[in-house]
Amino acid sequence: MSHYENILASYDAIHRSPLNRATHAIGIPLIVTSVIAVTSYVRLPGEGAWEHANLATALAVLTVAIVLYWSRLAGFAYLILIAACYAVAHSVTTHFSGLTAAGIIAAGFVLGWVFQFIGHGFEGESPQFVKRPENLLLGPVMIMAEVFPAIRPRNLSATVATSAAENKQ
Repeated sequence: MSHYENILASYDAIHRSPLNRATHAIGIPLIVTSVIAVTSYVRLPGEGAWEHANLATALAVLTVAIVLYWSRLAGFAYLILIAACYAVAHSVTTHFSGLTAAGIIAAGFVLGWVFQFIGHGFEGESPQFVKRPENLLLGPVMIMAEVFPAIRPRNLSATVATSAAENKQ
């Protein structure tokens, strides 16, 4: 089984409840959008085309590259989510200023985590990014797997059922 399939199976084993998945579908994009918004204020040094580069763009490129390495289909789906979150973050940072923008960004971040922890309350499990930091990237991929099931490997559903059965024993 590939690394991508292993981390998907691990993620799926902890995210079985439809309520948990629903809260993640709200919380994860809120968190991602907030992180993009905050990091967009950090300018990277450079001239020419790099003059307009910011940390948000650098992180987006890096994380898309990582997910593309795991799986091309997942990487493209992840890119769609990141682009949507980037557009919302850009809208917030350009249409609001100062404390208003900061408040919207902070509220989105906190609300996103509230949704995450509520979701994990339905499962009775703690968030897995503590044990596997790559799950911070995998969460958005799994949101996109709900929209685009083709990014989930075909053999994964059997693996998840086996993993879930082993966890109950």
